Amino acid sequence: MTDDKTYEPLALPDQFAETLVRIDSLGPCRRLVFAVRDPSAGEGMRAVTAKLVLSTEAMIEIGRMMQSGELTAAPLATFTHNSILPN
Repeated sequence: MTDDKTYEPLALPDQFAETLVRIDSLGPCRRLVFAVRDPSAGEGMRAVTAKLVLSTEAMIEIGRMMQSGELTAAPLATFTHNSILPN
């Protein structure tokens, strides 16, 4: 548990994703697009469930933390301000 205070101004439900569909370049950031299979939409179709935009530096840091096992429940304070928000 951390002392970081957060709130959700809009109570959005968690979104489940089976796979990372693609990574789009958006200037200094990357958009990760996640999806699930949707059998009702036809064979091989996937429904997008979430899009997450991060700075390239934040993606690299998260990848490093995941590989080392550090990202089980990392508080926001783990990331530097510059690695989360693009300049």
